[in-house]
Amino acid sequence: MENVPGLASTRKINGAKAENKSYLQTVVGKLLSMGYNVRTTMTVATYFGDPQERKRLVLLASKQGYDLPTAPLQTHGDGFQQKIVTAQDVLHDLEDVKPNREGRVKLNGKTVHAHSSKGTVYASISDNDIRLRPDEPAKTVRKKNKIVHYRHERYLTLLEYKRLMSFPDKHILCGSQSQQRDQIGNAVPCRAFDHHKDDWADDFENFLVL
Repeated sequence: MENVPGLASTRKINGAKAENKSYLQTVVGKLLSMGYNVRTTMTVATYFGDPQERKRLVLLASKQGYDLPTAPLQTHGDGFQQKIVTAQDVLHDLEDVKPNREGRVKLNGKTVHAHSSKGTVYASISDNDIRLRPDEPAKTVRKKNKIVHYRHERYLTLLEYKRLMSFPDKHILCGSQSQQRDQIGNAVPCRAFDHHKDDWADDFENFLVL
């Protein structure tokens, strides 16, 4: 199971007065009472090749008598074989591709969608907005925040949002512009980006298990 780090924060649960617990304590207690072994860890999506600082709580459990899985091992960062993936690593090939009304653009001879200019205009940055830095991963992509491009004075297109969540370009989202952005912000980063390539890999061998 993966969830937000706040799951481990203490709070009054179900109207409790005398004792503050975290939802994590409650979940772990239930699992232990049902005969499960449990392991928890906190991790960050950038440690696994995703271009955003998405902190997540991971809970692993197995029924007694079965092997308890270990937490995923970090693959990216200082001292590791692969470097941290930055916003520019995944957006560089779109820097000179201007969004248009239809959202269809050509990349490496292929037509990709969701690079629409709709919803990208802004007058001034607000408190909930995030401006990307090209040499760093993005902050956590959430459904409520809007992200400003590091080079252009505009909000990101849905295609660029998808890149930050490591969705392949060919993945199609449904619904309105707002609904699609909500889907992206609520998603789990789906696979690591290979920064040695100019395009997303076609295979799904490296899922990010968060």
